[in-house]
Amino acid sequence: MCYHLLFEGSPKVAQLYCILVEPRNGRILLRSREGGWELPRCTVREPGSADTWDTNAIRAIVTENLGVDAHPIYAMEVTASDEPALLAAFGLSGDETQPGTGWQWVSPHAVGSHLADAFELSLVDGHLASQKVCVGSGIVPWLRTGWLPEAETWIRDQLDARGVALRSRPEPVTSRFVGRTLQMETSIGRVYFKAISHVWCREVAITLELSAWQPRYIPAPLAADPGRGWMLTTEVQGPTLAEVADLDVWEKAVRVYAGLQKASIPPIASGSWKSLFDWRPEALPAGIDRFMAELEWLQAGYDDPLSESEADVLRRGAPQFRDMCLRVAGSGVPAALEHQDLHPGNVRIADGTPVYLDWAWSSVTHPFLSLSIFVPPERLPSALPSAHKRLLSAYFEEWQDYGTAADLEALSRLVHAWSVVQYAVTDAEWMRSYLEKLPRGPFPRNSYLAWILRMRQYYWVKCLRRMLRLIGSC
Repeated sequence: MCYHLLFEGSPKVAQLYCILVEPRNGRILLRSREGGWELPRCTVREPGSADTWDTNAIRAIVTENLGVDAHPIYAMEVTASDEPALLAAFGLSGDETQPGTGWQWVSPHAVGSHLADAFELSLVDGHLASQKVCVGSGIVPWLRTGWLPEAETWIRDQLDARGVALRSRPEPVTSRFVGRTLQMETSIGRVYFKAISHVWCREVAITLELSAWQPRYIPAPLAADPGRGWMLTTEVQGPTLAEVADLDVWEKAVRVYAGLQKASIPPIASGSWKSLFDWRPEALPAGIDRFMAELEWLQAGYDDPLSESEADVLRRGAPQFRDMCLRVAGSGVPAALEHQDLHPGNVRIADGTPVYLDWAWSSVTHPFLSLSIFVPPERLPSALPSAHKRLLSAYFEEWQDYGTAADLEALSRLVHAWSVVQYAVTDAEWMRSYLEKLPRGPFPRNSYLAWILRMRQYYWVKCLRRMLRLIGSC
């Protein structure tokens, strides 16, 4: 299982099933077929053109094949007659939308009397079950009927209050289970609206705190509603670091980030920041014990869980993992601000200044955790073949008060190995908070909410198997 649709065999074809929804009343658009009705669908023939993360690419496929333009809400993998397939849901423009010949709007409760195909009916049932859970739960709130018109009203009100003229309708950028982003043109340039899932995500609160602390490097929102998980941000002009082939620029980004981490140590020690996740290595042993006791529950329903023998070996290795956490905690480098997703695409270079974006998962933990994401050789531009060593040296120079370059480099290798333990604990927390919001008992497998859980289980179990390989070497 993975995030991208897998095309196997020949020809490389997948069916794309579409749930097209009127955003204000939830009616679903069906297409006529001989003797009845069906979900509209089209054929995807190009491998890689239907990435479930890239809902706008799927939107383009639907527009080309069905002549329907709509806001993407989600895309997920399904299996139809043992063949790879996709399901994508879209919100159309509004109540005034009129279907053409051969199409019909059907209320959600009447869909069952129109669809004869059991698989298609299971897709709609899963969608409706997901919508029901989303009402009031905060899980993927943009699934709720009426969400998009409410968001557009809030956007207009916030811009009006700041004297900013809206010059285009909000258009989708991304729609993922952690957040949904729209963009629009305004009198002050391009503005982005971001909505965040309420499951284990504090991006709005974190962004408000960190931007007030370091506005030069962490941009403040134009408007924010932490209770809803909504914010408006202006566009940061400039290329991403991933698009820059100047090693001096990379080195500056590495040094500035290390400086931010060091500057965060006093406020963290004083407890003045409340929104960051606390993943200090000394606190993780309790998290290890907790997920070890919940292995079966957290893997329930997953296609490839740990076997009983793997689970037994993992539990016997718990003392080694706890000891590893304490070794990292006792390294002499204090806990600091950690971005948690600092890939080069999350850094923009604005007039020579690195600006760090998307702090959704940031935490307090060992600061060297970012090195395995930020500057591994495979993430560096091909034009910078010898950059890795120089960037590591630059980073360690910023921490020279805590040890020699050789000591810090050795510590970074320990932190890199330990990082999988941290990811396993944090992913378990994410799944636990998610499962507690889902209904008790069986939940439709062909639902977006069940698919989200399977995706997170995939990565979590992958971490657990990496931990198994650590046993005896840590």
